[in-house]
Formats: sequence, C-alpha cells, structure tokens
Amino acid sequence: MTNRALGGCMKRYVSMLKMGLACLSGALVGCTGVNTFTTGARPGETIAVAIGYQQKINRSNLTVSISPQSGSPYTYSPGDARVKMVFQGYPDPVSKLVVADRAHTEYGTAFPDYTFYGWGMNARSLTKGDNDWSQTIVMLDLPTDIAAGAASLQFTSGGVLLNTDSITIDVLPGPATTTHPFTVNGGSQTPYTTVERAPHFIVKFMGPAGTIPNSIEAVFSRTLGSTGDPWVTQGRGDLKNLMWSDNGSEIKVMLTPVKGVPLSSLKDFKLYVTGSVTSLNLTSLKAYDASGNRLSGFDVAITQVN
Repeated sequence: MTNRALGGCMKRYVSMLKMGLACLSGALVGCTGVNTFTTGARPGETIAVAIGYQQKINRSNLTVSISPQSGSPYTYSPGDARVKMVFQGYPDPVSKLVVADRAHTEYGTAFPDYTFYGWGMNARSLTKGDNDWSQTIVMLDLPTDIAAGAASLQFTSGGVLLNTDSITIDVLPGPATTTHPFTVNGGSQTPYTTVERAPHFIVKFMGPAGTIPNSIEAVFSRTLGSTGDPWVTQGRGDLKNLMWSDNGSEIKVMLTPVKGVPLSSLKDFKLYVTGSVTSLNLTSLKAYDASGNRLSGFDVAITQVN
C-alpha cells in the first residue's frame, strides 16, 4: 500500500470515528446533520473531534482556532473552559484491528472492512512504530454566537499544527443551545474529565540498533506527593508482561514477552509511571537475551507529562 493510499485509509478511519463520537455527543444534545465527513451542530453545542495520534496533548497545552463561514475567527487558548475534555480512545483488545495484527487473521481486504493484517502495519507507520495505538479525542463547545455555515477547525500545541487535514463543522441555523452534556451538579464537568490522562511519566527504552532484549529489569528512584501511592501501567498488555513493586523509595520493574519470544521492537517495552509520583530517575537497568545473557548499551528516556 502506498503512503498516499495509507493516508486516505486513515482519513476515512478518522472520519468514521468522528461520526460515531459526534453521534454519541449528539445523543445527549440531539444528533443532527451528522455524516461520514462532517458533523453538524448548533451554536453552543458540544462536538467531538478526532485529531489523530497525539498522546501528549491535553487541555493545558491545546489551542483551538475556529474560522466561521462569516465573521471573525475564534481562538480557545489553553485552559479555555469551552474545551470540555481531551482523552485517548483505544481499540478493543478483541477488535479486528488488534486480533488481525497479532494473529495474522484476515477479515477482508476491501474498504470499509480493511481490518486485514496489513492494517496493523499501516497503523504503526502513523505512530512511528509505536504499538500503543490510540486516537486523541477533543470535546468542545462551539461559540454561542458563531454564524451558520461551514466552519473550519485547527488544533495547535506549542505553535505546531496537529491536524494536517482540514476539519470542517457544519454550524446549523438556529438559536444557541443552553444544553451541555458535560456539566452536572450545578455546572461541574468533573465526572467526564476523569477519563482524561492523569499526570504521568513516559518511560521509553533505548539501545543498540537491531538488538531487542528478551526481558528488561529496571529500578527507578522516585518521590511522591503528600498523598497517594505510585502506579505503573502500560498501553498494550497483550504485547508484554509487566511486573512491578515499590519498596517505599524505589520502583522495580520487570518486563517480559507474553509469548516467550523477544518482542519485535524496543518501543514495545514502553511503560507509564503515574499516581502520586512527582519525580522519577533511573537507578539501574539490566537487559537480557532469551538465554539469560546480559546485554549492554541500554538506557531509558523519561518524559514527564502534566
């Protein structure tokens, strides 16, 4: 499959996801004017937009620009209350996408049933080889005074444009709605923002090119906030086994493959450290091959995401 065809498939995938999420939102405020390539909503209504693989994006670093068919553009700066939530949508572990990729099972090769084995490879090309597949979803309120007609949306973070494809919303004529599905209990949106990512550390492993360990043992020193405990987790539990413990000052992690054979990519060893952890530093790292021999030259890259 060519890059152009691959990109076209992803656009269709994203568009259908936008349609489904828009209908989910619309079920609460009235799902009107929704089709495969666009969403329709009245001024003030909440819409859902998929912006691709953007795992480090949240409400505190996202800027939304809305250009209406007529009138001045609108800018939602980071932290704007009209951006209701930003969360990650993951595929079902028994979805055709995941099963076809791991079991090499074909469920059809023609669009729209493009869940054949190669689609998983296509997904990896869009995530730069990372198997922690997700789709970043932004829920936001349209301006209450936006003009009817086609409006385009742009999403940026740190001056970088996140959506290279055009995203268009059909603003329907009519008065602004006062119904917002993401506010309860006198205006609180807390129950919904709980699906957003908590502050966390991303731990990625690095090593000699072409060398993939069978297992990794790593120890991290950490500090905690005033309340709570540490928590270690991962995006794809079907790829590797994660075992960890905490002795009060250090976190010990053991990573092994689920099938007893080495993983195909060092990126698959990625994990998340979260909970009340406020600082995280590598203390020691041991990598082993399938025969239990030590492998040298491995390190970690730790990124803090708030």
